[in-house]
Amino acid sequence: MNLNKKQIEFATIYVNNPELSLVDISKEIGVHRNTITNWLSDKEFVEDLYSTYMKSFGAKLPSVLQAMYTEAIQGNVQAGRLILEHSGKLIKNVEVKVESPFERFLEGNKKINEAIIIDSEDEKKELVSNTESRLESLNKKKLDSKKLIYRAKKVGLKPLGRGRHTKTKRTAWLQELEALESKHLQENL
Repeated sequence: MNLNKKQIEFATIYVNNPELSLVDISKEIGVHRNTITNWLSDKEFVEDLYSTYMKSFGAKLPSVLQAMYTEAIQGNVQAGRLILEHSGKLIKNVEVKVESPFERFLEGNKKINEAIIIDSEDEKKELVSNTESRLESLNKKKLDSKKLIYRAKKVGLKPLGRGRHTKTKRTAWLQELEALESKHLQENL
């Protein structure tokens, strides 16, 4: 888009004086503020405005670099780091290489350290029985928990609740449950 004289004037003032409001700029260049609002809603105008800003910014960059250089000389580590990064003398690249086990196998760099080889039917049965025993153990814990909740409700004790509890809290709760059960038993005799 080719900017007209007023748009170029607006862009120059807007870029170099960010503290001015659109109303102030519109008075200074002699256009209505709605005209500026319309310009800013035009995508091509905004792109040209950004281009103008980047030119202005590029012109100010040497003075910014000089200020950072002065700060770095006076001991500001962050300014020194920014100067070095800008000049390409400080590179913060870390190379991480991730290989899949298959890639390692293909390269022959690493061999498989552990493997479970099941040859006989007895070993297969043992593997299956270990899995089943874990499930049985888990089911037993669930059943025990349900029994405790049932016992607590019977004597009017609030259940311990979900989640893990400290051993101390669980022990105290169990002692209270047993005491209430004893009391309940004696009352019913």
